[in-house]
Amino acid sequence: MTGRGQRRAVVFGGSRMLGRNVVAQAVSAGWDVTVLNRGSTPPGGFPPGVAHVRADRADRAAVRSLAESEPDVVIDLSSYEPGHVEIALDAFAARCGSYLLMSSGSIYIPQPLLPWDEDVPVGPVGLWGEYGRKKAENERLAQRWADRLPITVLRPPYVLGAGDHMRRLEFILERLSAGATIFLPDTGNACIQFAAATDVAAACVHLAGARPPDGLAALNVAPPEFTTLTGLVELAAAELGVEPSVEPVPLARIGLSNAPFSWADMVFPFADSHFVLDGRRLEATGFRYRTSLRALVSDAVARFRARPGDQPLERYPSELRALDRIGQTA
Repeated sequence: MTGRGQRRAVVFGGSRMLGRNVVAQAVSAGWDVTVLNRGSTPPGGFPPGVAHVRADRADRAAVRSLAESEPDVVIDLSSYEPGHVEIALDAFAARCGSYLLMSSGSIYIPQPLLPWDEDVPVGPVGLWGEYGRKKAENERLAQRWADRLPITVLRPPYVLGAGDHMRRLEFILERLSAGATIFLPDTGNACIQFAAATDVAAACVHLAGARPPDGLAALNVAPPEFTTLTGLVELAAAELGVEPSVEPVPLARIGLSNAPFSWADMVFPFADSHFVLDGRRLEATGFRYRTSLRALVSDAVARFRARPGDQPLERYPSELRALDRIGQTA
């Protein structure tokens, strides 16, 4: 571990939005990086010198073999299945300096006072379905292993940036660009918060080089700015240079529910539910957020404008039902 020359990091995940940022920033900071993933997303494009281990996280032997390298830190970004997380915790206990586990602010039980700090009670909560349930279970696993391995749990709000495979800001920009009505779920007045993938990655690298906690520590990765669903649309419209057409729609009237939120059919890519975290505890470690919400949206607009050619707008079934309700066409 530390004291052997170049610091070594193992990254679980690493081929999507957040992972690519973590790997690039770790290499830039002088870390020797090894990435483990299934290879379902091509890992090409990593900086030179990054080692790639193609294996399934359920492969206990492969994970144990990787742990034999005794890295200074493990950065676990693909922490979705509790069984996979437990395999990794078991393999790296006493074989690494510290373990960074990517969790989520979705584990918090919503409170009337915003923002929510790390002491807010945790769920799971119905809004987040299986995703939130598994994240909460991962944190319970981390608590059980914390006497054998220093673990820092990171809890961001919504994470956005280049390479977002859920295309959440693109959803809004496509409708604004087409002059189409954007339906807001229920009131559209919920306060929501976003962290740039570059900032979340920087937090990972910052904490990788920091003194490990005694046992388990939880930190929100959440910049101070937030907005409402309506405010997000207005900000995106201003950056795109168009006038928005916005219509709140009661979800129950078009056969939708936010328990849980579904990506299979929706009218908007964020739920009408408050989601604002207090990120000051991370700042107390010396970390600083660098990306404003306006810059995050502006970057998304620049990428949107750079797309090749015009692409037809495809509405979700619930959007079509909402259009019928107000007497509009797609």
